[in-house]
Amino acid sequence: TVFLLWGVGFAAYAFSAVKANFISRKQVWVGGILLRAGLFPLTPMLSEDIYRYMWDGWVQRNGMNPFSSAPADSALALFRTEWSSLINNADVPTISPAGAQLIFFILAWFGPTVVVFKTAWLIADLSTAYIIHRLSHGSGSRALLLYLWSPLLLMEVAWSGHFDPIGIAPMMGAVWVSGVVSHPALLALRVGSLLGISISVKFAPLAVIPVVFRRHGALAVVGCLAIPVLLYIPFSGVGAALFDGLRTYVDLWQFNAGGYLLLEQMVGHRDISKWLGTMAVMV
Repeated sequence: TVFLLWGVGFAAYAFSAVKANFISRKQVWVGGILLRAGLFPLTPMLSEDIYRYMWDGWVQRNGMNPFSSAPADSALALFRTEWSSLINNADVPTISPAGAQLIFFILAWFGPTVVVFKTAWLIADLSTAYIIHRLSHGSGSRALLLYLWSPLLLMEVAWSGHFDPIGIAPMMGAVWVSGVVSHPALLALRVGSLLGISISVKFAPLAVIPVVFRRHGALAVVGCLAIPVLLYIPFSGVGAALFDGLRTYVDLWQFNAGGYLLLEQMVGHRDISKWLGTMAVMV
């Protein structure tokens, strides 16, 4: 059933993208919001990652460091809830970056529930759509449609509750300010800060640092790197254990055996293949 929905969804998406010139931006917005509204109430089925996010925020709210212990550790038994059994890889400490952890912590004070966390992701998701709306003004509705109607995005965020929009929104904000701020130093500071926030949530924007350096100089790069480093400081009390979860994923990343073997054959080096695979999972 899921594969059938995927097929129908992508077929409709492709057709809509081709016919985007006949679809107004208002219609794109209405369609995107309705699609999200339909998926939002559904219980996540394709992934249980959202329960890990809730757990990380919950243990922080109770004064614990999510990098120090795995959810299955007996020392954390006191904090277990009715949804704790849904956490995947419960024997591995968190791998979510420090910026994401801060967001999980804040949301946990509103309540460690799927509704609260999904709501935050959708706010960031629609904020990203608004930035795309502004950036693509005067160039039709295709760019906005490609984002708002993406079946992959809809299922990953509105249904499964992945927090990717929290990292995407500041990255798109950096693109936006590039067109509205003219003072070079101020522009570099704002671009670097926004990308730094994005990197602190998801590691993928690290790939654009060479481009940032060429366009905005060292000041922007300092912002990109300083913010993630500063956000890790509150968690650094665990020492080397800060990256135990990441090391475990590097050592054991073979859950997708076919993809892993293909990657290893292409790269020709086992350790490099594991690192690339791990980064692919994390971004």
